[in-house]
Amino acid sequence: MTIWHNLGGVEHARGRFVDGEIYARRSVQIRETVLGPDHVAVAADLAALAALVQEQQRFGEAEKLYRRVIAIFEAAFGPIHYELGVNYNNLAALHAARGNRREAENLYQRALDIKQRLLGHNHPDVAMTLHNLAVLYTQQGDDDRARDLFARAVGIFESSLGPDHPKTARSRTELDALPPATPLAHDTPTMTPSAQTRRTPPTPLVQMTGRQLAGGLGRRRGRCPANLRFGIFSSRADLFVGVRRSGRHGKRRGAPR
Repeated sequence: MTIWHNLGGVEHARGRFVDGEIYARRSVQIRETVLGPDHVAVAADLAALAALVQEQQRFGEAEKLYRRVIAIFEAAFGPIHYELGVNYNNLAALHAARGNRREAENLYQRALDIKQRLLGHNHPDVAMTLHNLAVLYTQQGDDDRARDLFARAVGIFESSLGPDHPKTARSRTELDALPPATPLAHDTPTMTPSAQTRRTPPTPLVQMTGRQLAGGLGRRRGRCPANLRFGIFSSRADLFVGVRRSGRHGKRRGAPR
């Protein structure tokens, strides 16, 4: 089962989403047959499939998959758990891509609340959602709020991952591309050169958890440690691994092991 899941992840990272979808669907099919449709490992496969479908602009189908993932994880772990924070983040990015900005903002805020409660306010996973919310505000033309959140994301990424990390650089680039702070009423608004020459619109960061990238192994002893998580950028090629954290990510309630 795990090999199909991992092959789907490799194809996702390569940007070969159609091929990745074939592997991901095979993984879902096998795992559902063996474990049943409501197992958390099935949810991990469904989340990976949702990301591949989303990349192909099939947003309605991807949303249904994310909603099913969230329902499974919430039933297993309760309403406050790391896996829920990640999938609310990704569902919010989907709504933002569809232009449903109010729903996207609500989902990002929910993801941010879960992550901050579990991880604290200065964790790089928190910064990912801050970055995404800032992207949304940029799309809404609310540069002041976007500037504050990008600045917070840059500070967290820089202190936790270093000044040269791709995440740090990406958030800093988006911050630098914004116009300066709103001037006083008697001043004439200006735009920085970087804002004038922005070549592409800002894009959110999409996460995959350790449970997804490890083929749904999650916390099984000796296989995929509870304090190890992985993730990917939505830019497909910016794969990063080895973000360590300590402690538990919420209680597990009645989840099959």
